[in-house]
Amino acid sequence: MTVVAISTKGIFNGAARLLAGALAASAASVAAFAADVTDVRIGDHGEFTRLVVETSTAIEFEAFTLAGPADRLVVSLPGVAGWNVITVPEGRGEGLGLLGAFRFDRTGREPRLIFDLERPGIVVDRQLLAPNGGGHRLVIDIAGADRGAFHAASGFPSDGANRSITQLLAAEGGFAPPSCARIRVVIDPGHGGRDPGAPGRFGGRSEAAVNLAAALALRDILNASGRYDVVMTRETNVFLELEERVQIAQAVEADLFISLHSDASPSGSRARGASVHTLAEYAEDRVRTRARRDGDWLIGDAQRPEYVNNLLL
Repeated sequence: MTVVAISTKGIFNGAARLLAGALAASAASVAAFAADVTDVRIGDHGEFTRLVVETSTAIEFEAFTLAGPADRLVVSLPGVAGWNVITVPEGRGEGLGLLGAFRFDRTGREPRLIFDLERPGIVVDRQLLAPNGGGHRLVIDIAGADRGAFHAASGFPSDGANRSITQLLAAEGGFAPPSCARIRVVIDPGHGGRDPGAPGRFGGRSEAAVNLAAALALRDILNASGRYDVVMTRETNVFLELEERVQIAQAVEADLFISLHSDASPSGSRARGASVHTLAEYAEDRVRTRARRDGDWLIGDAQRPEYVNNLLL
């Protein structure tokens, strides 16, 4: 049986505002073919630090800052196909001025350059310049700022800057909402109604029926402990849209959402162990777009295997 537990605590609602006001694009003519990054230069001009990224063709780009869990400058490069910088062949280097160490990240929906910030700063200018003896130039100026101004201009909310998810949960008093003396758990038996799920190949029942039986048993166990307030998304063989299941959990201000599913196996009763579900390839673009819109909690790390970044996403 696959058990997926998702917290629905309201503390993450602010994530929808993460990138509000932080994204700014410099309009550019988009080339008919993908570009390579050919050079990266950083200049410390005292009051501001200038970043120059050269590409083989003109591209659109975005530059924005993120405040926590580590302060960063992110340069999104949607028209870039590869990295071809002779001086930094591995795509990782040291910065200067406000910009610390940087890396070229290919794991996201769009390639991007990620710079650690040595201290708070805000993007004060961005422009695309025609070649001048080299490639097309993406010029970004970032100036020092106090933390209040940095938080206001950056992707993460000020009350969550530099704090881990564990710390955020602790600040909210754990999992129990103020309106509920006991931990409120929503149990969601997967499938149901016109969506039976996997069929019972060896004379068993459908996945929807197995999930419901397991969910009702879990409900009884939790209720018997006296420690939990249990809400079921369904108690009979009915069909619910995915959005309806989430809405139920949100409406009751659930602390924990448990979605129960069962895996079909050709080996029958010989099946053992656990399964881990990772991101389906066909859904990657949709999930990455939504993750970026709702809050960039994960910056992909090029040193991690791509399947690990997908699992974390």
